[in-house]
Amino acid sequence: MERNIIKVLLLLLLALAGTVKAQRWEVLHTGVTEDLYDICCIDANTIFVCGQNGVILKTEDGGATWQEKHRNPGWAIVSMKFADENTGYGLVLKNGYEIFLLKTVDSGESWSSFNILNQMSGCRNDDPLELFMVGKPIELFVLNADTVFIRNYHEIIKSADGGLTFDGYVLGFSEDFGGNGADEGIRGEYFENNLGLVIGYDNENHNTLRVMKTEDCGNHWENIANHVFSFLYIGTVYFGEDGYAKIIGGIKDGSGASYNVIETTDGFEHVTMYHTSGEDVGYWTQYSDVDFCSNRRGCYTTSINWDKEFYSESHIFINDNGPSWTEIPLAYPFEKLFIYSVAAIDNFFLIASQKGFLYYIGGGPNLETEEDETKLSVFPNPVENKLEIKTENAQKVEVFDNTGRTVIEMPVCQDYITIDCSKLIHGVYVVVLTDNKGKRHVKKVVKSN
Repeated sequence: MERNIIKVLLLLLLALAGTVKAQRWEVLHTGVTEDLYDICCIDANTIFVCGQNGVILKTEDGGATWQEKHRNPGWAIVSMKFADENTGYGLVLKNGYEIFLLKTVDSGESWSSFNILNQMSGCRNDDPLELFMVGKPIELFVLNADTVFIRNYHEIIKSADGGLTFDGYVLGFSEDFGGNGADEGIRGEYFENNLGLVIGYDNENHNTLRVMKTEDCGNHWENIANHVFSFLYIGTVYFGEDGYAKIIGGIKDGSGASYNVIETTDGFEHVTMYHTSGEDVGYWTQYSDVDFCSNRRGCYTTSINWDKEFYSESHIFINDNGPSWTEIPLAYPFEKLFIYSVAAIDNFFLIASQKGFLYYIGGGPNLETEEDETKLSVFPNPVENKLEIKTENAQKVEVFDNTGRTVIEMPVCQDYITIDCSKLIHGVYVVVLTDNKGKRHVKKVVKSN
């Protein structure tokens, strides 16, 4: 069958839409079903993602196709950064109790690993998914091909030899690892050339915003700011250039007035606080992330876990360089996936979530879409008992409820499939069919009473 390649001019189309409210999140099909924890954009075409079972994926065409570069069951790659197009690092929690550093020098074609557990004195060795419930457990920052910083909740370690050895710095941040996660020390970091900033909760007073600074690539640190509040919860931190930074969370000043954004333009020597108009992006969440484009257009995500089996509530807000944030929920194919990470590149955003799903919004990556070779039709819809599916070139069919939980999964070996839906409760479900090229095709189905 002849395939028609259609270039998708997302940047032009969304610019014509005029406002952020006219946009929606679109799906990138990765071909895997593991949870995806982090995104690293080399440019608009070359993107890496990593996640559950040691999965590392790479695209060189802006997300149209993905190549699997690494897989190791029992590994959770929670953070990934590249120094340049060839040299990159990944941070691994292995089997819930070991910490490894991955390294590539050939743009992800091969990876070596180093066990660094004995150099992370303050890291909690819990299940990696449990750690995500209180924010990113450990974070990786790559300054250049040889210089790597890793932080846990209260200390920074640095390698100047490509991850072979590390030196540690305890910087006076909170070491409280209990409770709801609001008291856990370091919450954000920034490094560029020799300059580094680390921000979090003071070890003595958890309502004090503590900022540490280095000007010699981490060899010496000084405390440059202690801003005291009557209440402080740091949800997530964004560092930009020239001393610009934003903290999104929950803040109360000395008078008890509430805010959800702290902003600085001079590296936290002075701060301003404001409460966003529109939707409230500052309420307490178990996990949040934020990133901004070069024009300071931002995307902020929050996710709440109500049950260990299901990640049942997420919110996504976009800000066009002003005080107002607009919520744009995931509506396709799932509304309630847990969101792990957001990344900005050019004028668009990518978010990584459960079950191998990536989403994008904004200018859009350099996508090329093909005419669908796998014809997927379902009937009747709504369905009461038996759902008939007609397809071609299919390998597997899955049915998910609106929380993202798999309720039916079965292999496909013929063009007609019958699924028994009689035991499903009334509601909206998502039928996901995986074809013989790993691409997933989606239909929404309503289960009647």
